[in-house]
Amino acid sequence: MRTAVLAVIGAISLVAYGCGGGGGNSSGNGATSQVPGQPDSSGQTEDAYGNGHPITLSTMNEDNLETESEVVRIVNEHRVSLGKNALISTQGLAEVARAHSMHMTIHSFFAHQNPEGDSPGQRILKGGILWSIAGENLAAGFSTPEAAFVAWMNSPGHKDNIERDDWVFTGVGIWKESTSEYGTYYTQNFCRP
Repeated sequence: MRTAVLAVIGAISLVAYGCGGGGGNSSGNGATSQVPGQPDSSGQTEDAYGNGHPITLSTMNEDNLETESEVVRIVNEHRVSLGKNALISTQGLAEVARAHSMHMTIHSFFAHQNPEGDSPGQRILKGGILWSIAGENLAAGFSTPEAAFVAWMNSPGHKDNIERDDWVFTGVGIWKESTSEYGTYYTQNFCRP
């Protein structure tokens, strides 16, 4: 039987554009002057890491899209019940989140920092999204959005992220792979411009 896991990174603040966004990993690789996902002088963007793993990932998989939308609906229903703003789901944040969920599945890890060394804030920037504050919730091994949400709400850090007043935007990305360690991986990104 598979076990389920959670991971949370609370709000991280951007001190200076491109600084890496904090999250415990403030040193960038310094190897390039271009922030991946941001246009360079020729107008081109970097869409993948050097190993080919995408920074953003779109999907036409209706089942995954429905699951992602259900997570956003459940989170917003809870926030509104507390008198808080409903979060605006954006395709950009969802594509960054989905790429991270797929990355965790393919490379058999479960963490906010990817093997390339990027924190959630760095991945969001590389996805072309500017932010002043950002955060992320992760879950894996839960068969339904409701189960993932209940687990998040039973964890103080995850609950704080879901209920945080600072957020304006969210994006949820899931990846399902029956042969992977946890089966279904959930990433929910939060940010404020």
